[in-house]
Amino acid sequence: MAAMAWRKVLSLLTFLVISAAGPAVAQPIHLRYEAHWGGLHAADFGLSFDVGPADYDNWFRLRTRGMTDWIARLDIEAHGQGRVSAGRPLEGRAYRVDYTNRWRSRTMAIRYDPDGGEAHTTLVTHQENEPDEDNELPREHRMGVLDPLTGLAEAIRRLRAHLEADGPPAFRLALFDGRRRFDLEGEFLGRKTRNILDRRHEVYHLRLTTRAVAGFKERFRGVWDGSAFDVYLTRDGRYLPLQIDSIGPGPLLNLVEECSGRCPLPVPER
Repeated sequence: MAAMAWRKVLSLLTFLVISAAGPAVAQPIHLRYEAHWGGLHAADFGLSFDVGPADYDNWFRLRTRGMTDWIARLDIEAHGQGRVSAGRPLEGRAYRVDYTNRWRSRTMAIRYDPDGGEAHTTLVTHQENEPDEDNELPREHRMGVLDPLTGLAEAIRRLRAHLEADGPPAFRLALFDGRRRFDLEGEFLGRKTRNILDRRHEVYHLRLTTRAVAGFKERFRGVWDGSAFDVYLTRDGRYLPLQIDSIGPGPLLNLVEECSGRCPLPVPER
């Protein structure tokens, strides 16, 4: 259960951070985050994203550390690519994620039909002798969906549309990670002043809530369904998440560094 909870929480928070700059970014941006859980340093994130006028290309790396690394030993790397079109939602082309933990390793990839936009899981690998329990979801759950490295780019676009073009303050997006279909609900909760890492910041407050739809084992559905996060983004026009705070049990993420290239992560002591 611990590994499942981390995969869920961290995959959601990952695509949030990666997407934060939105489609107007002219140069790649490289960020490093630290996640704390129960006051302990639990994970490090390295994030790079490049969103141009026609295409996006995003990358993510996560490693657990400390007690969490001893329990889960989670290592994730993901890569997402797609199209950017003015006045239209972002469109995925390809997505791949590789992860290992103390119990298993897996590689998964998604491709999208260029015309209809239907998502297909094209590659799933397992450890030797591990049963393959993955079955492709019905077509209706794979249409009009975004992968976890693209979904929040669209969420940030919706937030910008609300703040800059009088768009609605709430939205709902369909997401697909290759096995599971879930929705992401977003709600803008206003402008605030917040103390983050001993500094006061003027921020936008966005609340995100996940809703399980299909492909979930019953014993894990409760880990996903209704989980919520408060996201505090800069008000300098960049919309960078400075802090992501779980509502209830879960990690607290803080932006700690902006790098000139892919941010190196500390190597856990194992």
